[in-house]
Amino acid sequence: TTNSSGVTAGTLYTAGQTVSVQSILAAISSATSARFDMAITPGTPTLSITAGQDQVSNSATSLPIRPTVIVQDGFNNVWTSGQTVQYVVVTGSGTISSSTSHTGSGGTSEVDWKLGVGTGLHQLEVSLLGQSNSTLTFNASATNPTADTIAVFGGTGQSATVNAATAA
Repeated sequence: TTNSSGVTAGTLYTAGQTVSVQSILAAISSATSARFDMAITPGTPTLSITAGQDQVSNSATSLPIRPTVIVQDGFNNVWTSGQTVQYVVVTGSGTISSSTSHTGSGGTSEVDWKLGVGTGLHQLEVSLLGQSNSTLTFNASATNPTADTIAVFGGTGQSATVNAATAA
């Protein structure tokens, strides 16, 4: 139905949750129609951890699994490549391969993380550049390496008087 100016208003259309191009076809008859195309783009980007959380390793060594995040919207649509992800070691004085990384075609970003020399909790903070509410923290525990063998390098076969120093 049209108004006196010949304009009609259809039912309000709600875009879907999948990144795509959606089309609406308005037709008066089979001979007269108009097509409306709408590009559905990802919503507000957020970060999620996909690998590398809660690892345990010796202090001063690289973790076996790289800390990895994915950039998605609230409907799990992956953002395209090129999103800038920032990394900062916040606890444990470790090092990372880069303070920034760009997402690849699958929406993921990762870095190498070498734990510091201290034992205990080490933390890596990850954020999405330009998004104030998209910060995550990776946790890792550093332990002291254990000895596999014990070997004598010298000083065996000595004797000494009680309370007297021995030779090296």
